Order: sequence, then C-alpha cells, then structure tokens
Amino acid sequence: MFKFEKVKRFENVEIAEPVRKTKNSACYDMVAAEDVIVYPMARLTSDLGDIVARQKLTEEVQGAVQKMVDAGKPDLAQQMVDTLATCTIDEVSALTKQTGLKPTLIPTGYKAYMDDEYSLDLYIRSSSPLKYWLILANSTGIIDADYVDNPDNEGEIFFQVINLLPFPIKIKKGEIIGQAKFVRFAVTDNDFLVEKNDRVGGFGSTTEEVEAEMTETDV
Repeated sequence: MFKFEKVKRFENVEIAEPVRKTKNSACYDMVAAEDVIVYPMARLTSDLGDIVARQKLTEEVQGAVQKMVDAGKPDLAQQMVDTLATCTIDEVSALTKQTGLKPTLIPTGYKAYMDDEYSLDLYIRSSSPLKYWLILANSTGIIDADYVDNPDNEGEIFFQVINLLPFPIKIKKGEIIGQAKFVRFAVTDNDFLVEKNDRVGGFGSTTEEVEAEMTETDV
C-alpha cells in the first residue's frame, strides 16, 4: 500500500495533495501546509558561536589570547581559540536543545503509508538552491515505513531547510517546497542477526534510540 494522507492537525485545512506532475515523474511535489519564515543560517550559527564563546572563552582565556597577539603570535592565538572553543557532538546536541536554534522545519500536513522495505526519500526542489538559496539541511530526508502514525507527530512529513541568504525568506502556504520519492531498499544477507527495535517516537527518534543504547552500554 502506498498513499499520502493528511495528519489530524491539518485535516480541516485545504492543502494540495502530493502529486506527480508528469507521467514520467519519479517524485511527488509537496507543498508547505502553512506560512513559514526561514531565518538566515548565518544568523543562527553566529548566535550559537556567541554562546559557545561566552561559555568556553572566559576572561582568563581571552587575556591569554590577547597576550599572544600582542607578542606577535596571532596564528598561535587563533589555534588556542579554536582548540578551546571546539565542541563535541554531544555538546552541540545539548546546545541545540538548550537554545532551540536549528534548521527550519516546514510542515507538509501529510503522512505517507508504504510497504515494508520501502522508504520515502525527500529532496529539495531542484530550483530552490538556484533561485531561492534554500537547501535541505540533511541533503536527503529519509522517511521509514514505520514512521507513519507514530505517537509524537502522527508521522507528519517535514522538510528541514537552511536559508543561505543574509535575510529571512517567507515560504507561503501552498508553495512547492520539495519532492518525495518512494524507494525500495535492500538489506545485507546477515541483517537478521542483529535484533531490531520498534520505533517509539517521531522526528529524529531512531537516532535518539541509538544514542540512548550507547549511553546505557557505556554506563
């Protein structure tokens, strides 16, 4: 079974159903379910950089860096700053949760049903980088068959976008934001040897499950 269906929070909102524009189209065009402002990524990363600097580059560190600069060693000073300001993946994850600064999620208002051994792959509209300087943060989004009807968000499909321009961009409701393609995948011959967990959440939940398992193992 392969079909798109509206999620409950948009069931009374008129949204164009995903469609293929031509008989040879591989992808279904998907539109924004509501108006969304996509803020410049440069602004978000600058804000994150300021937060990290305040947390890691204390007055004592800044004093040491300035002494290096005054001594004619700017390269060494920059190396020190880069080393001290470096964040681990766990620190970045915690910082993102703490601040809420992250790529913009554009809702489509739809979920997708598909057979096992299929995924729904999401791509940015081909003209978006060229005309609007918008790209997908994750390059290609992957929707698994068991994502649909999850308890967190009912399996709603979102496009995770980044604005490369220095000013905000408004995506209007009904504008095509991306494309979706049903793709069959294969697994290795010994894939059955590794026990698989059932999905328990929505967006990004498979990564969180793996991280939780790694943490439990480390402890």
